[in-house]
This record gives sequence, structure tokens and C-alpha cells, in this order.
Amino acid sequence: MRFLDPQLRVVHEMLVPPTAHEDKTGRHLTVDWLTLRQILLTGVDVHHGASFERYELLDDGRVRTFFANGAVTDADLLVAADGHSRIRTQLLPHAEVPGGRR
Repeated sequence: MRFLDPQLRVVHEMLVPPTAHEDKTGRHLTVDWLTLRQILLTGVDVHHGASFERYELLDDGRVRTFFANGAVTDADLLVAADGHSRIRTQLLPHAEVPGGRR
């Protein structure tokens, strides 16, 4: 497990004992969701109130997103922060999410 400062420098690291299903080295990535959200949202305009429907990859490497209220936005990066998102479903439609819904 790693603890990072706001500049993403490691300030503390410790090995976490693996479970039977994890890598035997004990080294794996664990991210605090609230910290990740704060980092990802820094300097980003966020709009609420419209459900994500789908995305398209553009020829210039950007991504276009479509929302239920008819809004369309273009961006440099689209993040799906959980395994159950519509983004993951579109990108990897046949992927099984452990313990999850599809």
C-alpha cells in the first residue's frame, strides 16, 4: 500500500499480506477513491444532472461523450473509475467484473 502526497510522491509504503487470490509478492495497487476523485477533478469542469450514454473516439485522439439530456462534449481523457460503468461496458462488453453486475 502506498501513501502519496499532493505531488504524487510516495511518502509511505508498506507491504500488505496477499490473500489466496492475489499476487504472492504482496505488492498491488490500492487507491483511495476520494483521493483519486480529488486528483482527477483538480482544474476540471464537472457538470451533473445528465446520465452518460456512450462515447466515440475521434480521429485526433480525443473522445466525444454523449449524455441523456442531449449534451455532447469533447475531451482529452475519459475516466471510468469503477468496474460497473457504462464506459467499461462499451469498451469491454464481454469483460466479467468480479462480484458485480453487468
